[in-house]
Amino acid sequence: MPQFPSIVVKGSYYGSGEQREEFNPYKQLIMDHAGPSIGQHIENMEENHNPEAQKFFDMLAAAQAPLWEGCDNHFELSISLEALTLKSNYNMSEGCFNCMVQLMGETMPKEVAVLEHTSSTS
Repeated sequence: MPQFPSIVVKGSYYGSGEQREEFNPYKQLIMDHAGPSIGQHIENMEENHNPEAQKFFDMLAAAQAPLWEGCDNHFELSISLEALTLKSNYNMSEGCFNCMVQLMGETMPKEVAVLEHTSSTS
């Protein structure tokens, strides 16, 4: 395992020795990308967000929002990531993926938000 200079680790989220708050794995993915201080920043924030920041906060909300009332095994973000993982693992064409997502959308309750097509992920 490579040794990182202490300046890289000192004061960082992972080198601080502090206990990490446990999130669901999808929220953890977002929090890992944003960095350790984002949690404190979110709690102290009272102003309106710019459009880019709002996208991030919407992703955090989607990481915790159930697909529908009573569905506790998948969330909006998790189902999108699982679908994209299937696309990648099985080398699905964009057309095949779009048809699969359309079928998923047609079989779910009306209030469920599912990706409409692959361009929604960019």
